[in-house]
Amino acid sequence: MQKVAVLALGCPKNTVEAEYLLGVFRSKGFEITNNIEEADISVIHTCSFIKTAKEESEKAIRGVLSVKKKNGLRVYVSGCLPQLLQNKMNSIFPEIDGYVGTGTLKELPQLIFNKGFDKSLLPPGGLNESKHRVLSSSLLSTYLKIAEGCWHKCSFCIIPSFRGNYESRSIKSLVDEAKSLRITA
Repeated sequence: MQKVAVLALGCPKNTVEAEYLLGVFRSKGFEITNNIEEADISVIHTCSFIKTAKEESEKAIRGVLSVKKKNGLRVYVSGCLPQLLQNKMNSIFPEIDGYVGTGTLKELPQLIFNKGFDKSLLPPGGLNESKHRVLSSSLLSTYLKIAEGCWHKCSFCIIPSFRGNYESRSIKSLVDEAKSLRITA
């Protein structure tokens, strides 16, 4: 069984998406680990909304790629950074094994199995199904993502290009997710 480590950077929205990714990986038979040194695969779920977030994401990628040089770790990048740098990602980070955007996180295990890359995996979005979510913290509270995207196309904001048009989740899906995440003490 392959072990996967997922690193979430940026906002709480990315934490929720990383937890969704953990659940998708678990449902496909991967073992989850927090230790990158023992992982076979690492996923860095990036943010690039502001300059410092982009720099943090790039620094994290370089750090994980240094582990790859030592132990053959396979490295994948998800989230906003691949969408921002989609035409430059391969030249900036040629050692990355593949990447997906916010709208196709569920495709990442298949990308790993196929060991290939398809640029069609970079559409905006991010309103993912919650049925696979695995909490990454033992805290007694967590986030529920109730909506995604934005209808406005402000010239100074890149959110619509990363996250797509505004879309709300149904109340039923929120209640179902909240029930599935209930923590018993």
